[in-house]
Amino acid sequence: MTTFDISKELEEFLPSTSEDERRTLRESIAVEGCLQPLVVWQEGKVLVDGHNRYRICVELGVPFTIAERSFPDIEAVKEWMLVQQLGRRNLSDQHRKWCLGKLYESRKSRKGQHEGNQHTRAKLEIPQNEGFPKPKPKASATCDQVAAEHGTSRATIERSAVFTRTVDQLTGIYGNEFRTLCLNTNKFTDGSLKSLLELHGKDPTAAKSIVDNVSSMNQTSVSDAIRSALEDWANQQQTEDEPIMDTIDEPALDAPVLVPLPEQPARISEPQITQVELADGRVGYIQVRPGYRSTFNETNAMVDWAKWTWNPVTGCHHGCEYCYARDIALSQRMKSVYPTGFEPTFHPERLAAPANTPNTKNFGQKDKNVFVCSMADLFGKWVPIDWIQQVMDAMIANPQWTYLCLTKFPQRLKEVNDLYGGFPDHVWVGTSIDNQARVGLAERCFKDIQARVKWLSVEPLITQIRFEDLTGFNWVVIGGQSAQNGLPSFTPPLEWVGHVYDVAKRDGCKVFCKEKNMPIMTREVPW
Repeated sequence: MTTFDISKELEEFLPSTSEDERRTLRESIAVEGCLQPLVVWQEGKVLVDGHNRYRICVELGVPFTIAERSFPDIEAVKEWMLVQQLGRRNLSDQHRKWCLGKLYESRKSRKGQHEGNQHTRAKLEIPQNEGFPKPKPKASATCDQVAAEHGTSRATIERSAVFTRTVDQLTGIYGNEFRTLCLNTNKFTDGSLKSLLELHGKDPTAAKSIVDNVSSMNQTSVSDAIRSALEDWANQQQTEDEPIMDTIDEPALDAPVLVPLPEQPARISEPQITQVELADGRVGYIQVRPGYRSTFNETNAMVDWAKWTWNPVTGCHHGCEYCYARDIALSQRMKSVYPTGFEPTFHPERLAAPANTPNTKNFGQKDKNVFVCSMADLFGKWVPIDWIQQVMDAMIANPQWTYLCLTKFPQRLKEVNDLYGGFPDHVWVGTSIDNQARVGLAERCFKDIQARVKWLSVEPLITQIRFEDLTGFNWVVIGGQSAQNGLPSFTPPLEWVGHVYDVAKRDGCKVFCKEKNMPIMTREVPW
């Protein structure tokens, strides 16, 4: 008989069956024997289907048979497991929805299956004195394929993917038992799950209390309990003074002045810090401040193109010598604000900032602009994809703002673009270029990224950089170097700026030169 191992990853990949289902299966095997063979991954010699049957057979001493299947990798194994689950006739609606969303996300992320790679986007021509044209929605071959295979619609698959991400985020907080409860019962609606995640970011204790008692509640009472807890939290915020932390948790871009800490910070709750492994294998953190109400921070005059900054993720591993953010995070004055220093850190409660910050209807475009992660690189190779997805979902859920994202890893930005089928119109994405080595990758990646505004930050321009093709961008921001971190201020030579300007204008880009240390004062904006 073929020998095999049990993989905890694969055994826990799918939601556990209910107690009633396991009891029924045990009774059937005791009477009729194990009628279906266990399926083993041929190359990995790992059990992939029949974990419950295997354990019952061992317990009862019932013989079983094995069927081997060949798979190229573990992701293919997981997709096959999902398809097998979807073939079960007794699958609950919630369980089926989760499997559909998981299958869709898995196929999108597999190498060679990224949506958008099948077609190259045509060059985007920007008419003079007109707004940016809205790109046509990108077709999702993967979404349509999954929908056709399982007899449903594209919209259902897209909703299932959102549902799956929400369930998985909550499972990461409350454990696999929560997922089992969620998918094997009808305790939660899509809306109550999203509200529970919101409540966890605002009041983790109240959220945990509801989860602990959900087994004795029905769907309506669960929804009512979450809504009531959110209302209680909101009422509490209205009756209390705003925490002083709201003015200092996210220092503005290029801010030369550090805000002193309050003399009596006792009103600020101590953070709960959890150490986690990052995507690159290094150490990062999740930092939660219970009861903390997060809002955007208003920028200073250094940021002419955005009124707000928002830092749901802080810290970075780039190690740039000119980094103002590292200087702020590691300063003695900001130690209590950044207890993890400049190590990558996720702040879940800050996901509520877009909803918490007032947005009036008469705001101009700049007043709606939010610079995302001015104290981090959200798309750095070390950032867990789950952190990125939670920030993306928060931006998608709050379209009243325009979010400007910037990264030195355009290839990661391309991966997220493919994962979501493009970026919403209110999410503008850009890449930062500070040396010639970054140019080629940026030019290639951005031709295949779908966003209403794609921008390029050439800041600080501290060496001559030559571009060949900027048709993948709509907007170029150029800046010199400010005096910080022991480095002197630096004004780039006119010919360096002139080259970037000339290529940008040739390829239809708006150009914005920052006021400080710049020889050319073109200040065009994409609105």
